[in-house]
Formats: sequence, C-alpha cells, structure tokens
Amino acid sequence: MSKVRILSFDVSSSFAQFRKNYTTTSALTFSIPTPSSLRGLVGAIIGLRYDEAYDKLQSARFGVQVLSKISKARIMINLINTEHEVVPLGISGSPRIQVRYEYVRAPRYRIYFHSPNDGIMDRLADMLNAHKSYFTPYLGVAYCIADFQFVGNYEANPIRLSKENAVLTAVPKKWISNLSIQSGHKYMIERMPIAVDMDRTPKGYIDLVFDAGGNPLSGTFTEPMFDLGSGKYIALI
Repeated sequence: MSKVRILSFDVSSSFAQFRKNYTTTSALTFSIPTPSSLRGLVGAIIGLRYDEAYDKLQSARFGVQVLSKISKARIMINLINTEHEVVPLGISGSPRIQVRYEYVRAPRYRIYFHSPNDGIMDRLADMLNAHKSYFTPYLGVAYCIADFQFVGNYEANPIRLSKENAVLTAVPKKWISNLSIQSGHKYMIERMPIAVDMDRTPKGYIDLVFDAGGNPLSGTFTEPMFDLGSGKYIALI
C-alpha cells in the first residue's frame, strides 16, 4: 500500500456537545466528535459552507485521539417554548422552557485528517500553521467555540499489524479481534452516525471503541493501521 498524507491538530474547548440524534426530551452527547462534526470543523477552518463541506469532504477520513479524561456535565438551558400558540404580542403562557443538556467538560482531542484532494490538504495545512480559520470553529454546537493547534504533517504507511500493538485513536469495534484490557482503564463503546445527509438524516452507523482516560488501545486488529513513525499507530475511519 502507498503512503498517505495525514495532518494532525489538537482541538479544545470549555465544553462540547455532539448531540445523540435519537434523544428528544434531553440532549445527550457523544464523548468524542462524530465524523459529521469533524467535517464541519475542518470546513470552518478552511472556509467551506455547510453544503460545500458535505460535498467536498465526503471522501475525507478522520482519526480521534482522546487527550483529556472524558468528563460530562448536565446543564439546564433556556429555550423558546414552542408548545404554546404564538400571539401578536408574544407567546401565550411561559415564553421559555428549560431543557437539560449534557456536555463534555473541558474536552481536548487530537484530530488526524486525510483527504485525497491535495488542494484541501494544502489549504488546511496553511490555515493550521497560521492558526487561522475562515469561520469560527466549534465543537458540536456554535456556542462551544474551539481553539486548535497544529501538531504535524505525516506521510504514513498503512500497515496490517501481525501482533499486539497499541493504537492511539478510537477504533471501530468490528476491526478489533482481541482487546487487551488494562487494569484501571475505562473503555467505552459508542454507536454514532458515520455520515449524515444534507437534511441531517443518518446514512449509517459505526461502533467506536476508545479509552475514556486517553490511553491507547492495546490489542490485535483485523484492518490496516497507519504508522506515523516511532511505533505510533492510528486508525482512520
């Protein structure tokens, strides 16, 4: 297999909210960014509108490494009460309703990104190096404004690992043939949309396994991983 160019950058915020699409009365969050939220993040940095990001980043692949321990908080948010009839002078009844939202608290992730489009890769590398973004970057929802920091530009070899190794990023469950469970570690599996349509309809789901404390996953894997050098392996989805 030929080498693949991968860009890496850290992203952080005070809070993040990657809403689980199946929740209604309360908004629960995934622990790590979904592929669709990462497409939006990259699109914001390089200047792609929502419809452009959907078209131009469909073939992009991502890896997510947890850098800070996953911690969540639930906060009551005031929303407009849509249960009452709207009248000329306002809304009859209480104008607001409180809904409990779940957030990832003080999240920090390392994102690995690959696109077969060299123009997109060059544009992202330039913006990351200059610490600039075209639109305001955020983690999940617009008020969770994010900061980012360029980490590296790699020429990575995809390698099928023949023995137990440690992988830095979240890995699809179906790619794991054996997971070496470490004492004191907290492992999580989350099912999230792999992609969404323009009308936000999920196009499929993926089960991702990761360590909530930011530790690598040790085990044997059925799919090739990408070698960043110095024994560092990641999965791109």
